[in-house]
Amino acid sequence: MDLEKPTNAREQMPSVTEFIDSLRKTFGKEEIDASIKTGLRNGSFFAIENGYVVGTPPPHALLEYERRQKAAEQQVHSDESSHNPTNSGALLRPQESI
Repeated sequence: MDLEKPTNAREQMPSVTEFIDSLRKTFGKEEIDASIKTGLRNGSFFAIENGYVVGTPPPHALLEYERRQKAAEQQVHSDESSHNPTNSGALLRPQESI
């Protein structure tokens, strides 16, 4: 699985940026930005969405992302074969670091 670093996170990782924006609104921009910066340095922060990655996810997070992607693809193919017009792509959220 090849993940890329986003060139425009707001467009390429909208769920992640929406989540981070909500944290900034609740806890303050400076606090959250400092936490993200520290987490990127020490490996405790990462996010994966739409084939893009920020930070360095542990192997189990990459496996889970891959599993969810395959399940979403199977669901889409299942929907297409049954002529179901709904698109049930997976909503990906930032993974929690353990």
